[in-house]
Amino acid sequence: MNSEWVGRDPKTKNDTPKFVEANITNEKAKDDIDRTIEVDRIDINNAQITKGKKPHLFLHVGPQKTGSSTFQSSLDKLSSLTHELKDDNFHYRHVMPETGDFDCEIGQWGGFHNCKVSEQLKSIIAKARDEGKNLLLTDENLDKNFVIGLRDAIDDDDWDVTVVVMYRRIHEWLLSWYNQINKTTNIDSKGDVLFNDEGIPYRTEHKHWPDHDGIRVPDFSTWYKKYTQYWKPTELVNMHRSIEYYNLYSKLFENVLLYNMHQKGDLVTDFICNIIGATNACKRYKNNGVYKEEVNSSVHLDHDIVAVHAYDQGHVDKTLTRKEVTEAVTTYILESGKIIPRKCDSEVIDQIRNWLIDSEKVMLGDHNYSEDELLQIYESYITKGKLCDVDKKAILLDQDWLHFFHSLEERERRNLVLYVGPIGGDTIYETLTTTPIFVEGLKKDNYTVMNIDTNGGHFFDCTQRRGNSPHCVASSNLKSTILSLEESKKNVLISNDDLDERFVEAFKGVIDETKWKLKIVVGYIRLNQLLLMMYENEYNFDNLDPSGHFVIGRNDNPNRVKHSSWPDEGIRIPGFNEWFDVLTQESEVSKIEHLNMHLRDGYLSSFDNVEFYPYHDQADFQKDFVCRILLLRQTCEITKEYGKDASKKSSISTRYTDGDILAVYAYGNGLIKKGLSRQHVADAVRNRIQSTGNVLSRVCPSNDTKKLYDWMVESEKAIFGSRWSSKRIAGINKDFQSFLESGKLCSLDVENEIQNGTWVDFFQSLN
Repeated sequence: MNSEWVGRDPKTKNDTPKFVEANITNEKAKDDIDRTIEVDRIDINNAQITKGKKPHLFLHVGPQKTGSSTFQSSLDKLSSLTHELKDDNFHYRHVMPETGDFDCEIGQWGGFHNCKVSEQLKSIIAKARDEGKNLLLTDENLDKNFVIGLRDAIDDDDWDVTVVVMYRRIHEWLLSWYNQINKTTNIDSKGDVLFNDEGIPYRTEHKHWPDHDGIRVPDFSTWYKKYTQYWKPTELVNMHRSIEYYNLYSKLFENVLLYNMHQKGDLVTDFICNIIGATNACKRYKNNGVYKEEVNSSVHLDHDIVAVHAYDQGHVDKTLTRKEVTEAVTTYILESGKIIPRKCDSEVIDQIRNWLIDSEKVMLGDHNYSEDELLQIYESYITKGKLCDVDKKAILLDQDWLHFFHSLEERERRNLVLYVGPIGGDTIYETLTTTPIFVEGLKKDNYTVMNIDTNGGHFFDCTQRRGNSPHCVASSNLKSTILSLEESKKNVLISNDDLDERFVEAFKGVIDETKWKLKIVVGYIRLNQLLLMMYENEYNFDNLDPSGHFVIGRNDNPNRVKHSSWPDEGIRIPGFNEWFDVLTQESEVSKIEHLNMHLRDGYLSSFDNVEFYPYHDQADFQKDFVCRILLLRQTCEITKEYGKDASKKSSISTRYTDGDILAVYAYGNGLIKKGLSRQHVADAVRNRIQSTGNVLSRVCPSNDTKKLYDWMVESEKAIFGSRWSSKRIAGINKDFQSFLESGKLCSLDVENEIQNGTWVDFFQSLN
């Protein structure tokens, strides 16, 4: 028999659990614990649940890092994801606030607090009770914030309740928790907590170097001292998560069992066969090859620490990503057998040793505890350096390590930066290819810059889906172009304003990320500029016939032509506000995503490394785009004195739409002879607007103005996420006000303009 309940007397083989009483200060709770229930309970010798009047409810509460995910995954396989072990009359559920099983408060810095069982979970419990099914509720995080809510929701008159708490030795648990909590971060490089768009804290992987908004993973001893900083050494035993969970639940539930993870046998087998006693599932697990898998894969934080330290000391090429260098360290260690040098903090090692001895005594008691055997296990752990820190100085005194880091600069994989628009790409291309100082720098950094035309370059094969955007795949021309770039051994920047979501699949099909270090860049401009650009682009050409159908050209592709026909045969261009109202009429503006985010999300569906470049407010193109986005070390060095804003702020003209709207109004009111063409009259109006420099009168509906402003603020918050600051409001206000004063976010007041006699005279002169 492999299963062993903590506290069980091996001499009498008494199956009634003998509960741990140490560290329980509430005398009433101790009395309640001693009065163990005498109704049907687990028969360990037969590994079955004996039949009784009440069904069994097993409440597996954790704690974290005790194998919970592994046996939850095994249960999913055994039930084929139905959550039913039908042959054993068992229903199980992984209970979490995220899936609606608890109603919780969100703490200021994250975490769930004061959780109550939701109506959803109450109905699941009631349904299992009514159907006479045994029930398993499982999660590894059911700490003090859940225990009262669970007690209120579970009626002992309906269930034979068993709470299961897992025990893992503290030295193993600490190292596992250190890896778990540090493989991601919940703060940025400034120490500020990361919040998502809904204001909820979140965690993210370590993708960036510390000088590019990433953070350093702490050494184990540094982390340990911070983790235990508020506890006295005498309090540590109570802070063992297993003891803490046991004490929490034993005060409110009568039957609380501690399971020793370190006993002989497989944990999953023991849990299914001996803890919950699911006999038939047990047989299937043993006989049908349901395999055990590592659900939470381990990480090599030490490898990241080594990579970051080498980077900090200038031994890593800054064009390499943090993930690339960390993975290279892992590969180097595996292939070379190189051992990371360690140094141990004796104070930490001694304290954890004492913590281990004290907690093992509490958990196992005198009968099942051997201090000599335990110390042998612990010392072997220390010998392997598992609770010790990376000796960073020793790493960089080792010539093998130095040679390894410097060799990374010679790796074959080159940089490929794909700037996909929707604005700035053409200007960036022109600046980098025509400004001598950048041309010189790009040569030194072995960079080539190219523009991939979405129309005339024959790089894409697109099929028009009537009423929808074209579906585009890579043409043979694009495939051969990318292949030739690979063979050239150069770093590459591809920059274009029109590489929108239609082309994601095409690039995914031709870019081999094992050969390129790929970065997708989306140019971000504020919503006021983006909407005006969309409006102007939509009506600069006509791609619909009078019936509202696409004008189809050769190869069944949509054909965009100049507005050549008057509205009785062509299309009328609406004013900006009319267009804006149609765009937003069915949705609350605050809930409409910034359209740049659609472009970003389109590429994120296929690529990992996608970021925004805030094109609208660049004070230093060299520093921000060349040095931060392209990471060009030599170009940055030789262009330090380049101070002008090479990206140039966007200046979007409304002259095209204004000219056409005035021309169409004049035509509709008989000021233009029928024989004159729309294009001729509109061009003449545009030329007059440009030559006179007169500011046209506008009308700005206040509701549209407020709607636009709110959308602009909300979109900026969504774009910048955790980096959002209320300080950005001042910049938004200034930008928005200048647009309003220019009239660019307002419709042309045509009637008021035409009342001006000079326009009437002008149109008559055309006749």
